[in-house]
Amino acid sequence: EMTKAEESSKVKLQKVEDDSRRIQLKLELMVKQISTEFDSSRKDWAKVKQELTDETIKLSDKVADLEEANGNLESELEAVKTTYTQGGKTSEQQLAQLYEANREKEMLKHKVTNLEKIQLELKEAREQIFKYNLEARKLRNEIQDLKGTVRVVARVRPSKDEDNGNDTEEEEETLECGVDDKSLRLSVENVSSAGNTIRSHEFSFNHVFGPESTQNEVFDEVSTFVQSALDGFNVCLFSYGQTGSGKTYTMTGDHYSSTHKGIIPRSISHIMQYKETLESQGWEFTLQATFLEIYNESIRDLLTDPAKAKGLKHEIRDSKTEIIVTGLRRETVVATEDVHHLLVQAESNRSVAATDSNLHSSRSHSVFTLFIDGVHRQKKTNIMGSLSMCDLAGSERISKSGVKGERRNSKLTQLVRPCFAGEGKVLMIVNLSSDQDDAPESLCSLRFASHVNQTEVGRAKKNISQMPSKRSSSVTSRGGEPTRARKTSRSK
Repeated sequence: EMTKAEESSKVKLQKVEDDSRRIQLKLELMVKQISTEFDSSRKDWAKVKQELTDETIKLSDKVADLEEANGNLESELEAVKTTYTQGGKTSEQQLAQLYEANREKEMLKHKVTNLEKIQLELKEAREQIFKYNLEARKLRNEIQDLKGTVRVVARVRPSKDEDNGNDTEEEEETLECGVDDKSLRLSVENVSSAGNTIRSHEFSFNHVFGPESTQNEVFDEVSTFVQSALDGFNVCLFSYGQTGSGKTYTMTGDHYSSTHKGIIPRSISHIMQYKETLESQGWEFTLQATFLEIYNESIRDLLTDPAKAKGLKHEIRDSKTEIIVTGLRRETVVATEDVHHLLVQAESNRSVAATDSNLHSSRSHSVFTLFIDGVHRQKKTNIMGSLSMCDLAGSERISKSGVKGERRNSKLTQLVRPCFAGEGKVLMIVNLSSDQDDAPESLCSLRFASHVNQTEVGRAKKNISQMPSKRSSSVTSRGGEPTRARKTSRSK
């Protein structure tokens, strides 16, 4: 029987847990309310913006018409003056024409004055639009900060039997996703001399995607992180999990399929759309991409022909202001289609080594990075952001994969450190297999993801500065020059 002290402790513990749940619910409600208010403000702003755009077009047409009319009147006036001079004397008709021309000219001056006033008001309205957009972007990033600058989502891939079309209804589920889309339970079979037992482990993350989840649903969850790169932040998305858990499908997928394309091609399309919106407000952007592979702690450029890259070594250098990778080829990205060509080229160059887990599994980390430079000449402002999307090697232990001699993470950690050092935003996608045979590895992945989910890196900082910017381009089209990943920021 429990002592009074134990009962009292149990009551206090229950009270603490109840208080914790109430606080968590209150925080989630606050985030939901802020998101709702932001969405409402964004819709109102879109309507106001469209009205201002329509009015601008109308005013521009009026200006053109008035300028044309002014030119015609001045021509007529000169013609009347010429006729008057050549005649050597006045006539009632000539005087009437001259009077009418002067009257219309005065009316036109009055209209031009009113037009200049309207243009001034329009300029002030554009200033307000610019300020409103800055506030909207700030609010969106503050909402992200409330959710955490390091976020973790889990994705469960269908079982191999389901992929093959086999019936699995009678088998006990290894991974069960909660109805709240934030929790899951993993059942692991423990084998011992005393008999086999099933032990359940529960985890919770920012979001959990079940086996039936689509590529579009996953991207909707990460799209605001992607958008932050155009706002001047260093952003890193990485896919983690054992071989065969769906990492590459999640990150790349079939980039020619509207349904099955992964995060990388969807991110480029999203950034291109958002870029067009910002360019209509006076911003100019330059996008450049690199794609590298880290295999056995050796860096390879996936955008360079291997035959031309023989003997070329890439090094990571840490300067006071940025992370530098020497010799990488950097490609300018103008349209979404450019990324398709880069992905095809990278896939053909990427190292693939046989393992006992998956003969076709890549045993390397691949990192696609998009560097974003933005300039607003009227405001004399520069912003610099980066988006790194990593497809990591299989996380399984050596005893299962059969791969020896691998050293992981040191080069990768150096490369993406600007995002983890309290200056950027990080989102981890832990990919999980729902097969019972993979349950031990799934448990390892979930425990690591849970640890990452509790990481605090501080508030993300925006890379923004006043022009002129002396930042130089770091890679030529043929390689041999350093490529840079932003490390520090100039202001919040």
